[in-house]
Amino acid sequence: MAPESLQDQIYTSKSDVWSYGILLWEIATLGGSPYPSVPSRFLLNRLLTGYRMDKPPACLDDMYNIMAKCWNIDPAARPAFSELVGMLQDILANGAEDENSVGVYLDSDYIVLTGDNTIIKSDDSVL
Repeated sequence: MAPESLQDQIYTSKSDVWSYGILLWEIATLGGSPYPSVPSRFLLNRLLTGYRMDKPPACLDDMYNIMAKCWNIDPAARPAFSELVGMLQDILANGAEDENSVGVYLDSDYIVLTGDNTIIKSDDSVL
């Protein structure tokens, strides 16, 4: 949850944007638990003093930059969902800036991990 939600029980579309940034991080880590090294009782104080999760390995810089914008301490400075759509469309339109970065594309039967173009079927077999 966003710091203002944890501290003051304020829930807005901007606190949802914070959570969306967390969702992006979870996707980039293929299901990692957020704030893996921070005990929950210390989390709010750490967030208020500037702590943010590191960029996941092989995450596109552009994608991490979006996460960081979602995690701005000032809710008014976070992007609106309509802005996020444009940012994500730009990433898709421009492709990965680093050929070694990993992008995950989901299909009903396949997960394609770009970078080495590994294709994994939904039954976990590698093609």
